[in-house]
Amino acid sequence: MKEHNSLVTPVNLAPASGLLALRNFRSEVGISGPTAWRWIKRGWLTTVNIAGTPYVTNEALAEFKRRAVAGEFAKVVIRKRNRARAVADTL
Repeated sequence: MKEHNSLVTPVNLAPASGLLALRNFRSEVGISGPTAWRWIKRGWLTTVNIAGTPYVTNEALAEFKRRAVAGEFAKVVIRKRNRARAVADTL
């Protein structure tokens, strides 16, 4: 089996190239593949395709962070009460 050299990865190259592989962005942010694709589909995250690999540019990352801090992606959290607790509260 061919051994992979972990010293040269897109994460290490990101500052110089201005690109971050989407898979590395996902691992840094802590999201799954489907979530990343959903964000791209909704227009929340912009990627560029280079030879079949999606990358996030530094500019797109900065724009995403700006929009997130501004609360553009926030939504109201509705917590459902536990049914057992709701029954106990009525007794």
